Amino acid sequence: MVALTRSSRRRTRAGVVAALAGAIGVAALAGLPELPVTGRPEPFVAELLRARTGGPVDGSVASRLLSATGGSPLALVEIGGLLSERQLAGHEELPEPLPIGRRLEAHLDDLVGSLPEAGRRLLLVAAAGSAPADHRFVAAAAARLACWPEGLESLERASL
Repeated sequence: MVALTRSSRRRTRAGVVAALAGAIGVAALAGLPELPVTGRPEPFVAELLRARTGGPVDGSVASRLLSATGGSPLALVEIGGLLSERQLAGHEELPEPLPIGRRLEAHLDDLVGSLPEAGRRLLLVAAAGSAPADHRFVAAAAARLACWPEGLESLERASL
């Protein structure tokens, strides 16, 4: 069980459930309460970035990276490593969009590649309508492209 706990730290919620179900059986999980796993809090973000880069990290930069990554330590380390000391210290503006590293890009490629066609199509439509006000556009386009609600269900299962 300790090995399962350690290995599950890097897995998605669905991956953790699948690993646990394989270890103890699906029936044993029935009726258990769900505990959402969230990202790290803002003080952790600044401390992690300071420890990895050795330099100061401005609070607004930590807040922006927290917002952009959901507190994912992998994403924070990858993106933080691509920013200059001056950007991290808040002396230069952060690039828009923020850069992502190769490991994070590979992880996202794997995640998207594992989605069924309807999920990938819906993700593409959602990316095209990136502003929050575009939700009607996304819903209408998804319906026309026959990726609703199947695509949404697959994205929810993948925690996207």
